[in-house]
Parts: sequence; structure tokens; C-alpha cells
Amino acid sequence: MSVATVDFEFGAKLASCPACQSSQVDPFVASVDYHYGIDGDFQTFQCKYCRSVFLNPMPSVRDLEGMYADDYYSFRRPYEKSLIKRIARVIVRYPRITHVPRFNMPAVMLDVGCGAGQYILEMQQKGWTVFGSELSKIAAAKGREAGLDIRGGELMEAGFEARFFDFIRSNHSL
Repeated sequence: MSVATVDFEFGAKLASCPACQSSQVDPFVASVDYHYGIDGDFQTFQCKYCRSVFLNPMPSVRDLEGMYADDYYSFRRPYEKSLIKRIARVIVRYPRITHVPRFNMPAVMLDVGCGAGQYILEMQQKGWTVFGSELSKIAAAKGREAGLDIRGGELMEAGFEARFFDFIRSNHSL
């Protein structure tokens, strides 16, 4: 997969934590993108109060859209994994490390940055009521073609009710 070089418009440096607004933030980790080779240096900060880690400066929506090629793996149409693939995963002991809180029964979840919805499809098959939010409108459309409720565009414009979800997941999302 190739990613086009993008002139990023990273915004102004944040003076406070975007999660709790504390001004007690310190540099955490600076790095480059070793995984996909996206140009640029990325500096994270950590809030002393709530321990959130965030990019600073944060990328703009335009930056985020430019970071992912249309053929990004998570943008492929979701599919039900075959029994053979599931058995093979167990046999080779391939770990699927996800940190999902334990619920007594399936509940209502939102996956922020869900791509085309592979994860929420799997959760739906376990009985969950699932929703997704994805910045890539192409990926969101592929998920909707598979029958999933995925809203394309920015999360704040997705129109979800406040306090509607029992579980909100944001995995590998900026």
C-alpha cells in the first residue's frame, strides 16, 4: 500500500489536555510512522491529571483523510470469517488482543474509526447492537453495503445520542 505525501496542516499546539482540559501536560513520545511510512514527526503528550496521551499538535480532518490510502486494509468490505479460519487461529494460537470490558450480556457499542466495520460485524454476530463512525466515507459506505450502521465523516457530526452507548471503542484511531 502506498500513501501519498501530504502537506499536513497540523493545528496550533494545544496548551491543555483535550480530554480533561488540565494544563498539566508533558511531552511523552516523539516518533515517525514506521508502520505505513507517512511523512512527518509525531509528538505525543501525556496529561498528568487524567493520564490521556494525545498528539500535539493534533492533525486536522484534512490531514487525517490524507493519511489513509483508499486501499487501507481496514477499508475493505467486512466479511464473516469462515469456520476454517477461526479454527486455524485457535490451532496456531494466534492471539487477538483486544481489551473489551466484560458485560453480563451483549450491549450497545460504538466503534470510532471502525473502517468498513469488520470488528463491529464480529460483535454483532455475538449479539451486540453495533454502530460505527469512520472518517473515510468510502470505508463507511462499504460497511453500510454489508448492512452495518456506520456514519461517515467526523464523529461529532454523526448524530449519535448522548449517553446512548454502553461501550465505546477507539482502536488505532487518531
